Amino acid sequence: MQTETEIGRRIGIKSLGRAKRLVKEFLGQLKLDLSGLTVLTEAASGNYVYTPLIAAMANAQEVVAITRDSKYGKAKDITRNTYVLAKHFGIEKKRIQISQSLSPQMIGKADIVTNLGVLRPINKEFISKLKSTAVISLMYETWEFREEDLDLHECWKRGISVLGTNEEHEDLRIFEYVGHLCLKILLEAEIEVFRSKIVLLGNNTFGRNIIKALSAAGADVLWVTDTPDNEVQKLGGTKIGFCLKESNVQRSIANCDAVIVNTYPNRSAAIGKYGDISSKRLKELAPETIVVQLNGMVERESLDRLGITCMPSEEPRIGHMGWTLAYLGPKPVIALNSGGLKVGELLARTRLKGLNRVEAEQEALGDRICQDFSLEQHKKYEN
Repeated sequence: MQTETEIGRRIGIKSLGRAKRLVKEFLGQLKLDLSGLTVLTEAASGNYVYTPLIAAMANAQEVVAITRDSKYGKAKDITRNTYVLAKHFGIEKKRIQISQSLSPQMIGKADIVTNLGVLRPINKEFISKLKSTAVISLMYETWEFREEDLDLHECWKRGISVLGTNEEHEDLRIFEYVGHLCLKILLEAEIEVFRSKIVLLGNNTFGRNIIKALSAAGADVLWVTDTPDNEVQKLGGTKIGFCLKESNVQRSIANCDAVIVNTYPNRSAAIGKYGDISSKRLKELAPETIVVQLNGMVERESLDRLGITCMPSEEPRIGHMGWTLAYLGPKPVIALNSGGLKVGELLARTRLKGLNRVEAEQEALGDRICQDFSLEQHKKYEN
């Protein structure tokens, strides 16, 4: 019989015992119970392997997990590894059905659908096959919503409930990992962080945690933000203005060691020929800097021409992070996907009680782990 270490090494997991413990901990903390419910999700590689296992360990009646070949791994390897882990976690093989094709029957029997990669895009055709009480759980916050991944208008038109996951919920605390993710990226790029000058561009929810983590590690962090000065100071950073186009703000960037681009959901380039700061100007101010494209747009062609290093090596798609939190380890992924399944559970139970889409969402929102869309999003997609 193989040891736990041997099994983990075989499928690329450094601490299989810890991963199993984390799944159990989040199941308990969230009181996740999917009894009687069918979950349609993905089977994936790396630290995303756990989602169907979480659903099965939460007593889902059936877990249907779709996989396919991708740059992240071969479908046959993902299938094998998922079943190896299921056996190690004490889950009967028949509890999880893994398939490389998605049939109308699979969609039609789902109570909970996750919006994870392999299932996307969840388009009009997909939605037409859902039963009326099916729900869709976003495994992220609603401000991160990408309409190319999910036809929200069609969901609401057909009465399909959709909610996001509150990543700042006290049992998840997902955003607090983002600062540590930046810390790891910078250290691997041989930016020491301690006594380094780091500039943060962007005003989304990740920013505060990035400032806090890098400042705690001894960096001199300058933030281009409209966040009040005193709040930035409390986090340990320095506000240098809120408009990168201003000359005094640009001068503050001089000789910085790294620039972190964290500007999504803004879809315009922060750095580039027509960006808030030109690549040429950045080269003049900080010729040895590196650009970390965490979550936002830059014009890579102009950066490459000037010899400015931009990370990661492969440009992320609009709305996608350059690195996911899986790069840190299994815990943030297990936490977030457990939370997303909890959102699905709460929504599905309310629909099965006979509530309509709006009533179900309002009742589920009584639990802080569920997150509604903004008024602007409701206005845009409900009409």
